[in-house]
Amino acid sequence: MTHLCLVDPAIATWHGHYGEYARAIADQARREGKGFSVLARRTVASDVIQALNAEPVFRHDFWRRFVYHRKPGFLVNPPLLNWAFGRDLHRSLSGRDLSDWLLFMPTLDHHQMLGWAWWLRQTPAAKRPRVVLLFRYSYCIQSPTRLTKDSWWARLGFWALSRFVATGQVRLATDSQRLARQYQRLTSWPLEVVPIPHTSDTQPSPATTVERRRPRLRLVTLGDARDEKGFGLVARAMQYLCLHASPVLEQHEFVLQGYISHPSHALMRGAQQWLQNLARPNIQLVDQSLVRDDYARFLQSADVVLLPYARRIYYARTSGPFTEALAAGKVVVVTQDTWMSDQLAEHGGGLTTPDGDAVGLANTILAVCEQYEALAAQARKRQPAWVAFHNPANLMRQLVTPHLADAERGCR
Repeated sequence: MTHLCLVDPAIATWHGHYGEYARAIADQARREGKGFSVLARRTVASDVIQALNAEPVFRHDFWRRFVYHRKPGFLVNPPLLNWAFGRDLHRSLSGRDLSDWLLFMPTLDHHQMLGWAWWLRQTPAAKRPRVVLLFRYSYCIQSPTRLTKDSWWARLGFWALSRFVATGQVRLATDSQRLARQYQRLTSWPLEVVPIPHTSDTQPSPATTVERRRPRLRLVTLGDARDEKGFGLVARAMQYLCLHASPVLEQHEFVLQGYISHPSHALMRGAQQWLQNLARPNIQLVDQSLVRDDYARFLQSADVVLLPYARRIYYARTSGPFTEALAAGKVVVVTQDTWMSDQLAEHGGGLTTPDGDAVGLANTILAVCEQYEALAAQARKRQPAWVAFHNPANLMRQLVTPHLADAERGCR
């Protein structure tokens, strides 16, 4: 493989983890002397085009829906989105000899699987690239037992791809052992578990790795204000602490990043207002996105990262901010019985909190402040093993070496 092409209709700006995920892989490909390009959304920004060698290809992003009503949408959206994705892929790559390429799609679901199968069938066998498809989202509700109705389309997609998986032209992957086990309910084909690459910028420099003791801890949240990421839960926990544990609360500092990234999250404006109404000098709201360097500095300034994500969404899914926090050697608070809690059970360095329970989260915050020194020591001890697995070089190695993930599995 001399050329790695990232296929991601979600990439249009640097917002969210999609751009940083791609940048981590691009930087690694260049370090190794490999060709690299990105097939991105048609609205991709010029600075992204320049940084990632991106081409504006896809008319629809990952979340596009033609029909929003449930019953007709279930029948209409998947075939139309698969057709559009396959056509855009064909128009972009038609006529090229891709036999020495590897196409990697780091996020897809049943809205692209049939499009991939159609495009591969249209491409002459001698010119087909190798393909790695990574599934990051769940088709189960809160547990491995309750499948959503969309799993019907996923089964159809796996069936359509099966010919190419059988011949080794397509490999299936995920970044979570929990997800891999769930997907085995939908397909008999194995899924490799691969690392998460965007950890380099958040790793502490040697100057910041010394043990430090702070009488005043800095607790933060990362990213945008979304209910599924527990932003409203954090706001309610802050209210509870102000009422019932004010002396302890005032000993520490809370800097909560939570900006409205999409109109669908507008309900979180109420949570933003709650935090502002508390009018506490030690509780600060950061209601804007942070550029790459500012985000890294913000994370490095933290002692504790609060990640009380909704279990119904994050039961098996991975989290970019969680991965970055562990790479930075930070103490974390995460929801019980999730992929994130699995990592803490194995490596330590944080506490778990009950799902959707503001009072429980408040008590966990008090506990993490009380136990901080011991937890911080665990986090520092855990950090080298974590980044030894989750890094762009390891991901690149597994992408270019089939089934390496089955032989070498570290933190997952």
